[in-house]
Amino acid sequence: MKAAVGIYYVLGYGSDCDGTDAFSCVAFVDKQTAEDYCEGQNEWSDGKRYYVTTDMRDVYSYCSDYNRAIPFAYPEEDELIKCTPTYI
Repeated sequence: MKAAVGIYYVLGYGSDCDGTDAFSCVAFVDKQTAEDYCEGQNEWSDGKRYYVTTDMRDVYSYCSDYNRAIPFAYPEEDELIKCTPTYI
């Protein structure tokens, strides 16, 4: 059984080693993929810290601070829920 689709956002806070504070908001439809991406970003980051959230207040506030649109999440083929119509 597939779960309902949720959107998981990875937000990046802080500045890297040269002082750059760039927008970093990436959307995922799979929690594990979002967590793996976040972990990889934190492992290779030179100052910026990343975390996963589903709280749209955090996402809206973050995107508003950078005057950017909230990104869409695009599911991979294996994440699509196949539905067939049921006729009564």
